[in-house]
Amino acid sequence: MTVGGLFILCFSFLVVYLPEDFPNNVIPVLYLVPTVWLANKTQPSKQDVLESENLDFQSGWKVFGISILGMVLFVIVVTAIALGLDGLGLISVT
Repeated sequence: MTVGGLFILCFSFLVVYLPEDFPNNVIPVLYLVPTVWLANKTQPSKQDVLESENLDFQSGWKVFGISILGMVLFVIVVTAIALGLDGLGLISVT
């Protein structure tokens, strides 16, 4: 989670400075490829969960709730950063 959080934070800072004519379809690829690679490398498989005594399956609703909470917190943090950079005159939000 730490690596993913740092990646999202760095990406959020960098995307603000991309030129306006930068192709929009490239942006999802820039974060999708490393995210899928990292998830496949670090997340346990279904078989690993079944065989482990320490791991257990979680409710889909619990995962959904945590995802929504994470999304809301992400939007709050990015908005605060953008408004802070706008207040410093480094970017223009409007």
